[in-house]
Amino acid sequence: MKILKGKLVEVNSNDLVNGVLHNTKVKEVGDNCFCNMPDLIKVSLPNATTFGSYCLSSNDALVTVSLPNATTFGSEGEFVIEPLETNKLY
Repeated sequence: MKILKGKLVEVNSNDLVNGVLHNTKVKEVGDNCFCNMPDLIKVSLPNATTFGSYCLSSNDALVTVSLPNATTFGSEGEFVIEPLETNKLY
């Protein structure tokens, strides 16, 4: 995991604990940050407010996303969670 000045810019499967990424230090998530992570089942970023374009796209196992302080999504509205119908957003 790579965090620069509160911005999460890189995540890989080794950063997950049982398919879960939880971090209270992250304030922002970069573009494509979680893209194509087959083992990702849950993301919990309670202090993050800003999320880059496509940051959660193409994660078939993802079922739970907790972003309670989220205010900004994607530079051009391209915040995508796929497949949306199976995701549970809090």
